[in-house]
Amino acid sequence: MGAKLRNVHRMGGERVKEMDHFVASIETPVLQVKIPDIAEFVVSGACNGAQPVRIADPAGDFDLFVQAHLRDPQGSVSADVAAAARAFTRMLGVICTRLLAVPLNQFRLYYMVTIRADACVCQRSSTDNLIYLNIMAFQQQAAHDPSTLEITGGVRVWRYWLQRIAMVVTPPGTPTGLYDPAIRQRYRAFVSTLPPTTTLQRLEIAS
Repeated sequence: MGAKLRNVHRMGGERVKEMDHFVASIETPVLQVKIPDIAEFVVSGACNGAQPVRIADPAGDFDLFVQAHLRDPQGSVSADVAAAARAFTRMLGVICTRLLAVPLNQFRLYYMVTIRADACVCQRSSTDNLIYLNIMAFQQQAAHDPSTLEITGGVRVWRYWLQRIAMVVTPPGTPTGLYDPAIRQRYRAFVSTLPPTTTLQRLEIAS
């Protein structure tokens, strides 16, 4: 006992018996990424509040929100961009009315620089509850004929946009797009009417 007391006095206190005073607290930081609402991002951020460009179309004129620096000096768009927008509206009409059976009046079209596969290609706004579709993503696919406005990219383009749109319009808890047997049946019937220009398309029609 005396030896212990002398040791305590020499150490200036009782020696710590465990190493828990060296334990460091390590925490993984929580990173929360908030994507801006697509309506505010397109109208205010990308287009600087500018009014949409009115695209003339025999099937019905429509508005196209265009990023400020992508407009020409007259505030309009090039013939190639207008043709891509017209071709896309025809494809959108088929996808919505014939395949997904959803109304067309819930969509807005815009044209701005983006990565084709990112979330902003097709996204619903919580501000106005409309669905925003990026025409530049469609133009990058080089899947239409500017003179005839026909879709020339085969079934892959149809399948891509059907699924992208279905992911937004389908209620939670229900099959999405081609995972829905009724939509898949309508889709197969539709693609069977397309010219089988590629091996991929022939295989898909056969399946």
